[in-house]
Amino acid sequence: MQLFQIASFILICYHLPESVSFQMNITESYSTSPMDEHQDCLSETTCRNRLNLNMKMFRENDTCFDDLGCFINIPPWHTPKRPAKSPWAPEKVFTNAILVSRNTSFENLEVFPTISRKWETLLNKDLNTTIICHGFRDGAHESWIGNLTQALLKRQGQNVIIVDWAKGSGKLYPNRMFYLQAIGNCRVVGAIMTKLVIYFIEKVGITPEQIHLIGHSLGAHCLAYMSKAINGSIRRFTGLDPAGPLFHLRPKEVRMDANDAKFTEVVHTNTGISGIVKNVGHCDFYMNLGVFQPGCSKMSSAIRCAHEMAPLFYSSSIENPNCFLARPASILAVSGALVNSMVTDWLSDD
Repeated sequence: MQLFQIASFILICYHLPESVSFQMNITESYSTSPMDEHQDCLSETTCRNRLNLNMKMFRENDTCFDDLGCFINIPPWHTPKRPAKSPWAPEKVFTNAILVSRNTSFENLEVFPTISRKWETLLNKDLNTTIICHGFRDGAHESWIGNLTQALLKRQGQNVIIVDWAKGSGKLYPNRMFYLQAIGNCRVVGAIMTKLVIYFIEKVGITPEQIHLIGHSLGAHCLAYMSKAINGSIRRFTGLDPAGPLFHLRPKEVRMDANDAKFTEVVHTNTGISGIVKNVGHCDFYMNLGVFQPGCSKMSSAIRCAHEMAPLFYSSSIENPNCFLARPASILAVSGALVNSMVTDWLSDD
């Protein structure tokens, strides 16, 4: 496409982290303690009473499910300015996965409540594994997922796993306010994928060094919860315009972060609107300054169009690694600075 040939972007890279040792901990909470500071207590009794009060609030606000544990609904997950809803039960979110390889054609395999034993025979432990996750109001059969899957398989023999949580993402619900529920459901998807990846490691013999995560929009944050749960030991994590609303300027516990993998990269195409403002990777690519994209004309559809360009750009870069020109720049020169005037105090609870 001519659009891809003329596109340019700004690249921001930071120093890569030191090697991360692999320590699985599926019971590790995704959140901070409900009470992290006691320094201003006047006495030991005051501290104890305050801690008991906060722990009571902690327990009362838990949403718990068998096999997945509990999801807390207090800051930073839920605040007056981040009114995300409690996650649905995993059966209602209905997460599934599709395995594709050069030898396997779209095999739909169960991942919850039980993990299909077919994974052990169909997944090739000698190949790298790429996990793709869609975002808000999408599903596993979107055209961009098919294009990306074919580009990956054409480039290299590998296992490609497509996460399908269409029902939980709101694909069947036209109301845009469902986004608040989809944010909560995303946490369940992350927990289910955590169990699946640990199964791959323990039963199939795949290592975190073989895994590449690719998440678009809200899907980037879903995969981030999984990667955090296994201590950022995944080899590579690609965020395709990670969702911005209610994730802008939020603590790293609730969003994609550079420490979620040994190497993280982010493609920004709708920064400050549908996509996140903050640099959240080791390398952040701002396509055409990262706010709006050529070819996305009418304002009524320009925002969604620009947001959906991230997977198309990424697929094109796989098919033709030399199709883009980039130049490094400081954060003050990129779109993050350009949209700062658009970001009001409702984005932060500070």
